[in-house]
Amino acid sequence: MILRPVWWNRVPAWTLTALGLVFTAGGLLLTDPIPAVGGIVILVAGCLGWIQHRAASRLVAASPDTENPGRRWAGRC
Repeated sequence: MILRPVWWNRVPAWTLTALGLVFTAGGLLLTDPIPAVGGIVILVAGCLGWIQHRAASRLVAASPDTENPGRRWAGRC
């Protein structure tokens, strides 16, 4: 389980991926391995976060109505 601050939920899922691309490109252009490796780590973390976000969205979309669980049984009794 990854603990995240509350404001993290308002950040788009692609933010870390874009930040990783910027750091990796900057490190490669400057031929400095430290920003490039840091950018690759951020890029991988961003991709994993994006995949996790999409999977969570699919789970929420596939789950039954959680706000009014009794609605499913209305009219069946």
